[in-house]
Amino acid sequence: VRQLEELKAAIHGAGNKDSMWYNMCIEMGDHANTIEPMLRNIQEQVDGQTSMDKKTLNTVLTALEVLEGALRDATKLVIECQESSPVKLFFLGEYLRARFCKVSGRIASALRNIPLAIYSSV
Repeated sequence: VRQLEELKAAIHGAGNKDSMWYNMCIEMGDHANTIEPMLRNIQEQVDGQTSMDKKTLNTVLTALEVLEGALRDATKLVIECQESSPVKLFFLGEYLRARFCKVSGRIASALRNIPLAIYSSV
């Protein structure tokens, strides 16, 4: 959840409102706001979990670590874009778009794996 907060903070500082990357940041921020309550709920359940068997708990924790890594990479990408000049953003537009798509796909994949991890032992 901490990584999600850092991503949202980085997105909040997005500039260059006329650029493609700004729109991608806003979209990513919208999605981050959507998944935040679910992630907090999962984290609370994992933190207070005493009835989950160790294997399932470890699988869930691994899935959450993968998600954290993807969120960390998304945050780094947003910060990289913030620190780039408008000219650099213009010339790297397609490359940055591909990187945004890739990191968004990693986040989505990690989110899909969390329920699978939870129910893997059921």
